[in-house]
Amino acid sequence: MTDSLSRRRFLSVAATATVAGSVGLSAWSSSALAAAPAAGALSPLTAADPRVAALGYVADATKAKADSMFKAGSNCANCSQLKGKAGDKLRPCALFPDLKNPKQLLLVDSGGWCRSWTAIPK
Repeated sequence: MTDSLSRRRFLSVAATATVAGSVGLSAWSSSALAAAPAAGALSPLTAADPRVAALGYVADATKAKADSMFKAGSNCANCSQLKGKAGDKLRPCALFPDLKNPKQLLLVDSGGWCRSWTAIPK
């Protein structure tokens, strides 16, 4: 009978420890994420990204006039690929997913331009 009581006690303590450990780990991971706000922040597109050259992206659309595909008045702000809040200087672009986190988009300059510019449908 002493064995069954000690087994019950062991199982009870083990179950309690498992639940407590799970709750503690959850709280620790939540606080670790809160301590690193940059982890969820969107990153800007850099000139080193090979897609910049491939799409002819420039941060200033006036510098794209030499490109044969450039149309006067076109820029990222009036492109259907641009997401985010109108009026913001840097906004996420659907053409540039973050290679480290494909669910996030990289930021481009609203005044920029690339060869994939597509007018916003009216």
